[in-house]
Amino acid sequence: SAAPTPTHSAPRPGATGKVHSVAAALHGLVDATRPLPMRAARRRAVVIGCNYPSSHAPLRGCGNDAWNMLSLLRHTLQYREEQVLCLLDGSDTCPTPKGKQPTRAKILEALAWLTNGAVAGDNLLFYFSGYGTQQPVASSPRRATQKDAHGFCGGIADPGDQLHE
Repeated sequence: SAAPTPTHSAPRPGATGKVHSVAAALHGLVDATRPLPMRAARRRAVVIGCNYPSSHAPLRGCGNDAWNMLSLLRHTLQYREEQVLCLLDGSDTCPTPKGKQPTRAKILEALAWLTNGAVAGDNLLFYFSGYGTQQPVASSPRRATQKDAHGFCGGIADPGDQLHE
């Protein structure tokens, strides 16, 4: 039988270091010689993936979407580890450590971390993959049947909580 064919591309000439965790969709996009943008030290990102594995309607792929975004930020755009905060809900077969699960408290902490000390010109990214929801608009000139979309579901963003103030 023939030897298995590698599923990854060869390193680019001049690339340094080893990248072991690049998502398949991002192969070939890793370029360690790419210059960092101005103000690279003034950027932060929060990446959240919620599959809701114990829900009556779990999603598939949100964790993968978040992992792909994390890989893009870290390997292609060269965000440092301390510049990215990632929260994922795991499954029974692939659990997430308690401190990295996307609970309401952890998401609020992540938003505070993202915006703490931010000044004009900083690069801040919030990425969420999961269910969205719609909330009635309390005081809007639009018709009462229209709704504003929010990127959080269930007990994370209840009307009147800190996220709406």
